[in-house]
Amino acid sequence: MDNVRKEFQDWAYKQGLDVDYVCVSGHFKCFCVADTHRAFEIWKASRAEICVELPEFEIHPSGDFAS
Repeated sequence: MDNVRKEFQDWAYKQGLDVDYVCVSGHFKCFCVADTHRAFEIWKASRAEICVELPEFEIHPSGDFAS
């Protein structure tokens, strides 16, 4: 289970949402309750907005980081 789903399930459980899910097409997991699934879609979108891509870096021969 990826971290985003785990964090969502922990939060949703505390909110009283039904966190049961079913497996569709062998790998895609869908929450049984439409409201929970909708909340998960919103959760994922909010997390995507706060993700920050870090620049490439290399390690200098001395062992220090260099950009």
